[in-house]
Amino acid sequence: MSDAAPEVTARIRLFSKQEANPKTFPLSPALYECPLYYNEQYYDCQVVLDRFAHQIEMGTSFEAPIKFQWPPGIVARLKTGDSFCLWEDGIIGEGKITAVQHGADYENIKRTFNVEDLRRYVHLCIRFAELASAKSNITLWRELEEGGALVQVLDEIHELRQKYDVVVAGQPFFHIWVFDPEESILKKACQKKKLEKWWD
Repeated sequence: MSDAAPEVTARIRLFSKQEANPKTFPLSPALYECPLYYNEQYYDCQVVLDRFAHQIEMGTSFEAPIKFQWPPGIVARLKTGDSFCLWEDGIIGEGKITAVQHGADYENIKRTFNVEDLRRYVHLCIRFAELASAKSNITLWRELEEGGALVQVLDEIHELRQKYDVVVAGQPFFHIWVFDPEESILKKACQKKKLEKWWD
C-alpha cells in the first residue's frame, strides 16, 4: 500500500469469538490488512491502528482510519453512513463510514468551492493546459525551475485548494490532471492540441 493518507474513517465492531474466529487476533497496533466488503464487492484495505497503545481483541468496537490499495475503485462511491464488513476467512467484523476524505478530485472541488472560486479554478486549469501543451519534458522542467507564468498558475491553483483544504499531501504538481475539470473543457481551451501527459 502507498504512504498516502487514509481515505476514510470508520466505526468498526469486531465480532466476538462466538461470531468469528480469525487467525490474526488480537490485533497489534500498526496496520491490519484485509479485504473490505462493500456493496457486494471486495476491496483490499488497511485498517490503521498505530494510534492504539494496546492490542485490539475480538468483540471490540473502535474508530480508525482506513486506506485502500486502489482508492479510485471505491472512494468516490463512499459516503458517510455507509456500512461494510471486514473479511478474513469469513466476515470478522462490521463497520460504518464516519468520514470520507475525497481529496482533490474535481467532483469534490465542485461541491466545495463557491461559484466564483470554482470559475477561477477552471480558468486556471485551462491556462495551465494552454501553457503546458505541446512542450517536452525538458522544456516544462526548465520553466518550473525558472519560474514564470507556468509556476504562477500552479501556485494559484494550489492556493485555491489550500483555501478549502482540498489538497493531496505528497503528490507533486503534475498530478493536477487528476483534479482538473472535464477533459472536453481543456481540449476546447487548447484548441484540440494533443496534451502530452508525460508524467503517466
